Amino acid sequence: MRHFNYHSLKLLFLIITIFIFAGCQQQTEPTKKTDIWVGKWILTKAVHEETGEFKGQAIFHYYANGTFASQVSFPDRPTLTADPNTLEEYKGAFDSYRAGFGTYSINEAKDTLTYEYSCNLRPHRIASPTSFYFEVIGDTLILKIGKWTDTLIRE
Repeated sequence: MRHFNYHSLKLLFLIITIFIFAGCQQQTEPTKKTDIWVGKWILTKAVHEETGEFKGQAIFHYYANGTFASQVSFPDRPTLTADPNTLEEYKGAFDSYRAGFGTYSINEAKDTLTYEYSCNLRPHRIASPTSFYFEVIGDTLILKIGKWTDTLIRE
């Protein structure tokens, strides 16, 4: 029968300790509200308290590094057969589309999402953060700002 020397037992003890420690480290913390944002979200419904439902399209991308990008197209967006030639054509195309990107932050205690735009088709949005109240139910995200309630699903 083979006997272990002192150094072999010490090495074996070290290896077992490392495996136990590694196993303990794999326990996950409870999911935070900030963890569930990452991904692509598609607008399924937007309702204004006074004017009713918005029939356009929207897509929001949230990234793990705290950045986002959003695009919104209105249902009555003009269809142009060529490049716009008049100021009125440009205005119609501009007024029926929203887009921007920047950083976002989550305040879990207040259930608020705040955008800080780095770029936006509406330049005045760059200077002022925009905050929304939010609720996440599974793969559904509900955003509320002013008189608007937007419902999005994760794609």
